[in-house]
Amino acid sequence: MRALSEHNKAAHEAISAAKDSPHWAGVACDECGTEMLKDGLAINLSNPPTQWVKCPGCGFRGLMTMQQLEL
Repeated sequence: MRALSEHNKAAHEAISAAKDSPHWAGVACDECGTEMLKDGLAINLSNPPTQWVKCPGCGFRGLMTMQQLEL
């Protein structure tokens, strides 16, 4: 088991790397069928959690329901 400081360091490194790369959402756009991107790292902590996604092809945006919290 790793120490809390090691866990936090690894988590911060992963978040920093994630900010610099696109996050494919794994869902197709309702309008044009292009795979959508997660629109930032923010997750709405509703029940169930949701996250904004956007289409790089046509610009369509929508809320995607999250099955589990993931970064």
